[in-house]
Amino acid sequence: MKQKLSAVLAALLMAAALTACASYPRTDSQGQAWNKEWTILGQVLGVEEPGHGLTLLEKPRTLKGMNTFYASWAIGSPVPYTGADGEETDLYDARLHLLILGCRDEAEARETLAEWTGLLTADETCSREIGPVTYTFLDYRIRSETNPHARGTSAFTVWDSYAVSAELTALDGFEGDTRTILEDFLSGCHYSSE
Repeated sequence: MKQKLSAVLAALLMAAALTACASYPRTDSQGQAWNKEWTILGQVLGVEEPGHGLTLLEKPRTLKGMNTFYASWAIGSPVPYTGADGEETDLYDARLHLLILGCRDEAEARETLAEWTGLLTADETCSREIGPVTYTFLDYRIRSETNPHARGTSAFTVWDSYAVSAELTALDGFEGDTRTILEDFLSGCHYSSE
C-alpha cells in the first residue's frame, strides 16, 4: 500500500513538473520571446529583475483557486514590528505588492478596478501608458495611526479579464520616489500574448 501511494505521489509530482515546464507562454503581448528567467505570475505576467534594490520577498503564488496571483518585493533589510493588533511582522523601507485577479470577463475586471480605486484617497492621479498597457496611478499619503507606512503609489489596469494592482508603500524615512520606482517596475512587466 505504501509503495502504491509513493508511486501515485511520484506520478503526480512528475505531472505537475511537466505542466509547469509547459505552461510558459511563447511570447509577450509585444511579440518578444517569453523569458523563463522572469518572475512568472500564472500564464498572465512575467516580471524582469526590477532594480532599485527591490528583491523578491514572496515568490509568486496562486490565490483563490487557479486564476488569481500574488507576489511581493521589498527594498531594505527587515526590521521586526508589532502592529496595533499584536501581530508581529517585518517592515522594510519600501514594499511592492503585485496582485492579478482573474475575473469572468473584461467588464467584471473593470468593475473590480473601480472598487479598488474607490478605496484610496489620492493626492494625485494620472494615467500613463507603459508598453501596451495604460495604468491609472494614484499617489497618496497614508494617514493612519496603525499603519507604519507614510506614503505610497498604486497603479491599476485591466488586461483581458484580469484586474491588476501594483502598490508600492514606503516608510517615512525612505528617500526614493515611489512613482518612479513603480513606473520602472511596470516597464519590466510583460503580459502574455496567449
